[in-house]
Amino acid sequence: MLIAAVFGGFFWYGQLNVSCDVPIRYRIGTIDDRFGIEKEEAMRIMRAAESVWETPLSTELFIYDEQGDLPVNFIFDERQERSNEEEELRENLEVKEGMSESVAAQYDALIDEFETLKKQYESRIATYDRKLKEYNKEVSDWNDQGGAPEDARRDLEERAAELKDEQEELEVFAKRLNVIIDEVNRIGARGNSLISDYNTTVEEYNDRFAHTDEFAQGDYTRTAINIYEFESETELRIVLAHELGHALSLGHTEDERSIMYHNMGAQSLENGITAEDRAEYVRVCTERGVVTSLLRYVRAFFR
Repeated sequence: MLIAAVFGGFFWYGQLNVSCDVPIRYRIGTIDDRFGIEKEEAMRIMRAAESVWETPLSTELFIYDEQGDLPVNFIFDERQERSNEEEELRENLEVKEGMSESVAAQYDALIDEFETLKKQYESRIATYDRKLKEYNKEVSDWNDQGGAPEDARRDLEERAAELKDEQEELEVFAKRLNVIIDEVNRIGARGNSLISDYNTTVEEYNDRFAHTDEFAQGDYTRTAINIYEFESETELRIVLAHELGHALSLGHTEDERSIMYHNMGAQSLENGITAEDRAEYVRVCTERGVVTSLLRYVRAFFR
């Protein structure tokens, strides 16, 4: 009965194909030059991805071995092309956003200048109008009296000259205000055009890229880990850590923050594996440990 049970377990283990027989020996396989990553850099990032599991679990799970059975390949296809297009469009958005902010700053500065000058202009106009009315009334009063004496006449002439100078300065002031208004309108139109262009680009970005993919950036095929897409080293480390988890025969988890969650997005290298990741590792590797112990017992029994 014991032997029958053991062989039944052996069959079950073979069918399950649990790979948590660590450490897993891997090697860097093919790297498409279009990724712009060298083998040494890939090895460094792989070791960082290993540590996502090994450090919190305090276990050596993976070993780099040039003769290892598990190659890690970097395969360039339409996914990375699409990722490159997305990055280019996002950079375009950032440039346009920066331009819009710059134009908005110019617009606000001109509005501030216009409001300041307008208040000064209105104050000087009010003073000019008051002085002009006083002058005209005094001229009218002297005319009613048959004319002004010499000293009053000289005073009126000086005041008339001052009023003329002030009028000319106010005309220059008004022209400056009109120039600012024209500039405000021009920059406002430029800003509106930029905003419209930006919004159009945002719509294009959302139509093409605003969705959540499952872990299409890479896969584990039992004979290899293949990497198809990444935007940054951080993302590559997460993708590699995810596929290394599959190499351990770990399945997907429900917590979106987990390395083994089926969608890419909420994971954090700073937070590392979650409780669900750890529980999945314990579940799979405990099952493997029970079967392995039985197999060792059988081997010892038949020696």
